[in-house]
Amino acid sequence: VVAADDGPQAVGIGIADLASIKAKRQGTRMHVDIGHCTVTVGANQGGIACLHAQRAHLHDNVLSAEDPGKPMRHGIVIIGSQDGSVLVERNLVVGTTEGIGIDGALTAHLRQNDVRTDTKIGRESGVVAIDLQGEYGSQVMLQDNLIAGVATGIRFQPSNKAARQVLWLIAGNVGEQVGQLLDVQGSADGRITQRDNLEA
Repeated sequence: VVAADDGPQAVGIGIADLASIKAKRQGTRMHVDIGHCTVTVGANQGGIACLHAQRAHLHDNVLSAEDPGKPMRHGIVIIGSQDGSVLVERNLVVGTTEGIGIDGALTAHLRQNDVRTDTKIGRESGVVAIDLQGEYGSQVMLQDNLIAGVATGIRFQPSNKAARQVLWLIAGNVGEQVGQLLDVQGSADGRITQRDNLEA
């Protein structure tokens, strides 16, 4: 449990790669697996934060606001590495101002996550359920996620400048009572495949 007044940077689970530069050059980067955890988060605090891991696998976690009327700051935040991979699957995030946020990765797969918040709070606060920003490699896949009560379901704003071939796929996602299910901007425009997404 993360209490509401623990401080501006409090998180339930926080992991950061603090290895030396020498160790990073030798290829001993951190691999992270966080699964089957339950975190109750106070107002304006965070659930899980993972910073600069070579590989991050976050799965089967339950993150919920301690008070449904006072959302947590974020459920899951991953600051990736340019040559790393991120897999986020089967997590439940309830009552948040940002559900799952990822900042850059070589590959990123998000599938079968459930992100929901109170519709009134979600719409008024501009809540984004799944937010991907930064530079991404050739494979980004957002599949079969369920999103409810937010202003924006999935926002994808890659900063890549190169025009190389990519497999960026958003498919099979369902939004219930969302303002906008998909917000695709920047270099992703015209380079991403979108199919079978449903706003219910």
